[in-house]
Amino acid sequence: MMYYLECSGHDPRFHLALEHYVFHGLDRRHSYFLLSQNDNAVMVGRHQNTLTTVDPVYAARHQLQVVRRLSGGGAVYHDLGTVNYTFISGGDSSAAYDFSTFSGPIVEVLRRMGLPAQLNGRNDITIDGRKCSGSAQYRRDGRVLHHGTLFFDTDLEARQRALTVFPVHPASRYRIEPVTNIRPRLERDLDTLSFLRVLRSAMFSSARLEPYRLTEGDLSAVQAIQAEIYDRWDWNYGSLPPCRFHKELTVEDCGQVEAWLNTDPEGTITSLHFFGDYFGDGDSCVLARRFLGVPLEEDALRAALAGVDLEPYFHGMDREAFLSLLLS
Repeated sequence: MMYYLECSGHDPRFHLALEHYVFHGLDRRHSYFLLSQNDNAVMVGRHQNTLTTVDPVYAARHQLQVVRRLSGGGAVYHDLGTVNYTFISGGDSSAAYDFSTFSGPIVEVLRRMGLPAQLNGRNDITIDGRKCSGSAQYRRDGRVLHHGTLFFDTDLEARQRALTVFPVHPASRYRIEPVTNIRPRLERDLDTLSFLRVLRSAMFSSARLEPYRLTEGDLSAVQAIQAEIYDRWDWNYGSLPPCRFHKELTVEDCGQVEAWLNTDPEGTITSLHFFGDYFGDGDSCVLARRFLGVPLEEDALRAALAGVDLEPYFHGMDREAFLSLLLS
């Protein structure tokens, strides 16, 4: 059975807390589908460095909420011209990331509306080669959370400005992909709420959704998660680690990965942190600890990497690319 949850209000932190609760708290025998809209916000990927991804001055001046999500991938701008969808279901957490299973139904809806939508790249939906939707996944304990953003009538200029940052390290500047809105490409004009209703109706028909009504207990649990995680500055922002070396590599099928590290005078690694728009279910801090006390030299790094499976930490990155990152 797949249930539909109506997301009331436009608070992005509440909506992420709701996804969190559904993923971890509701009956695992069922699947769930959610649609939502958010007030002006930037959703930062799980592994990204917020301070080099979002312009804090612009965010404060324009009252943008900045909130980190559970899933990896890149930062995305939301406003009331944006429609967000979420699938939560059972899945093999050890398998390769599968975006087409969840993005496919959305592509079909767009095609039925007369749009030449296609799945493209790692996790995008495009129209005539321009991105109209991006998605991300979080996987844990045999469950998959897949959520995506549809640029329907989004303020694309605000998106550009919110994600234009001049960071401490110029190499870590976040790359903003060209996108297109869906609305001007429709044969028959719709406003954003009408588009959401079309999408909801199509999903009810194709997936045979059943409505799920949140109880007072459900709502209390969601609010507690929001207060405990998504309202906290240290979750959403954190701080830049002091570092002597900043290294960056973009790997096809993986994404952008940054390594921030320090060494002692003898060249031994004393601290290591990873950031980026990559996907991975493992805790990169665990991997980083493996290299503490290791000389920043190829042979020593290879020895420390022996027997390590990088896939849980950096989906799509092989051993040679990882070594290239640290040795660049």
